[in-house]
Amino acid sequence: MKEIELKFRVDDFSPIRKKLRVLGGKCLWKGKEENWFYDRKDKFLKKSGKLLRIKKMGDVRLTLKANHLRIKGMKVQDEYQTALDRPDEMIKILSHLGFLRMSGYTKYREHWKLKNAWVELDTINKGEKFVEIEGARKQIQSLARIFDLDFKQSTAETYGELIRPRLKY
Repeated sequence: MKEIELKFRVDDFSPIRKKLRVLGGKCLWKGKEENWFYDRKDKFLKKSGKLLRIKKMGDVRLTLKANHLRIKGMKVQDEYQTALDRPDEMIKILSHLGFLRMSGYTKYREHWKLKNAWVELDTINKGEKFVEIEGARKQIQSLARIFDLDFKQSTAETYGELIRPRLKY
């Protein structure tokens, strides 16, 4: 699946939540999200531009992201994901294949669905707030305008890139 997204740094989620509700958005999940990144000792995946992650957000998922590009200021990449009903077993499989947990981070997320788009209200680090919109490029641009988000405050960086000074990987 092709993932297209853009993040916007904000001070307050309240006006976004109000507009989401007015537009018919549904908050499907909120809570602590854990992300753990795996690679080999030689950093094979990182060197080839791929990312392998186990993400716990209510359920647990294994995700591979590849072909990371920035197009017209937005992050565009291939994303393959599957639910894990036995994450401990997957971690053992990865270990036997030579993959180690290299880094990770935790964030607080509100996961919203609005028509064909996902809107994430994320808090990382020491309270930094981001609105992440995932959908078609035109849809992202339209929702950003509806939410009064400032494109000068947008970034196509991953959360890993935004918090990299804390990460060892």
